Amino acid sequence: RRTGMLALPHPETIVNMQHGEVDMNISGISDAARASVLLSTSSVTQPSASARKAFEQAASRLDQQLQTTEAKISTLGQVKSTLAQVQSSASALAKTTSATTSPNELRAGLQKLVDNYNAARAAGTAAGPGTGQSTSNDLQRALASDSARTDFQALGVRQQADGRLVFDSATFAAAVKDNPSGTNTAANRIGQEIAQVADRTLSDNSRLNIALKNLNTQAGNLESRQTAQQAMADAAQASAEQAGLRLNSALTASGIASYQKIFSL
Repeated sequence: RRTGMLALPHPETIVNMQHGEVDMNISGISDAARASVLLSTSSVTQPSASARKAFEQAASRLDQQLQTTEAKISTLGQVKSTLAQVQSSASALAKTTSATTSPNELRAGLQKLVDNYNAARAAGTAAGPGTGQSTSNDLQRALASDSARTDFQALGVRQQADGRLVFDSATFAAAVKDNPSGTNTAANRIGQEIAQVADRTLSDNSRLNIALKNLNTQAGNLESRQTAQQAMADAAQASAEQAGLRLNSALTASGIASYQKIFSL
């Protein structure tokens, strides 16, 4: 009995099939090489999530510290500015004389001193516990002396329980009418006393200026650290990008060499 014979493919078909397998292998290697390049380049050129998070957290801490320091500088700067105005108005009042200062000029000078003093008190209170508030308290204590209270009463100025000054122009007018020479003397004396206190609080070695100097130094250091940190981050990113370019070039060359080797078969 004759059995069925297995039909063999034509030799050309075998060659074509083999060639197709080679093409498929070459295509697969080429695709794999491209995928490897893309994945490797992405992993190298992009900083790791943990590294990015560390940079961001450090930058945030520095920014918060700098904002806090700058806020303190602004607060103490306001205290210093108002104290300088007190110094100016007190110095002007200290130049009061019977021969050159009219009652109207003296009234305006007293009102200006009172307003500037109250502004300085408000700035010191807003600064909270610390250098700003203690500086304002020093000024308030100077006005609480017996001689200062006596002179203020003679000029129609009184101090409230909260430390603010109030100027009574009617009392001042009566004092000028009854004793013009004594009024001018009291204004001159109180002006000198307040100006001396203001001078001390604004001197270079005062607590206020030392505190401001330290804060400005601290702010400068924080800004330098921010600059250095940003430079480190930029350098790390540039290094990663360069490494990615080198890896990309190496893997691409390797893929082409593999392709050429297989194709030569």
